[in-house]
Amino acid sequence: MLLDEQAYVDSGIIMGQTGDYVAGSSKYGGIEYMKCGPENLFFPDFSRIPRTDVIFFCSPNNPTGHAASREQLLQLVETAHRNGSLIVYDSAYAAYISDDSPRSIYEIPGAKEVAIEISSFSKSAGFTGVRLGWTVVPHELSYSDGFPVHKDFDRIICTCFNGASSIAQIGGLACLSEEGRKVSNHTRSDDPNMS
Repeated sequence: MLLDEQAYVDSGIIMGQTGDYVAGSSKYGGIEYMKCGPENLFFPDFSRIPRTDVIFFCSPNNPTGHAASREQLLQLVETAHRNGSLIVYDSAYAAYISDDSPRSIYEIPGAKEVAIEISSFSKSAGFTGVRLGWTVVPHELSYSDGFPVHKDFDRIICTCFNGASSIAQIGGLACLSEEGRKVSNHTRSDDPNMS
């Protein structure tokens, strides 16, 4: 059986350009698809959706490159607080933000109580296929009964995951060094003379 067939799906919002959700499908019942396009400035109208358990959100978005504004992310965090939703915030493209848009959901007040942030070296450091990234699960984040989410996350990671390979970890450390950051910044720059 494939992993995605075993996944637990309660209700969630999927944002992006993957196509329409097929109503009546039993495989992924309860998923609410939010269309985001130029007509809504690539940001959903949360007043039009029912309460949802999990909101998956990527900023900047792939494939549009749209980075959510501070005001939009504040609306997202407020919606999660109001509805008791969990945000899974994918910031893999944050290094490409060139304006004052937030690079992390945690720049928004109240986000630590409703959001998990995931990121990766795949985009900013060209690590596609190496599979090195990170997850931030704040201690402030808890289930509705008050149990800390990070305790479940730690248990799952310690039980089901042996960690990234040594070579990937060494490569990640090199990317975070002064020289590595300089090279990464150069590859993202429009200026061919940047050194």
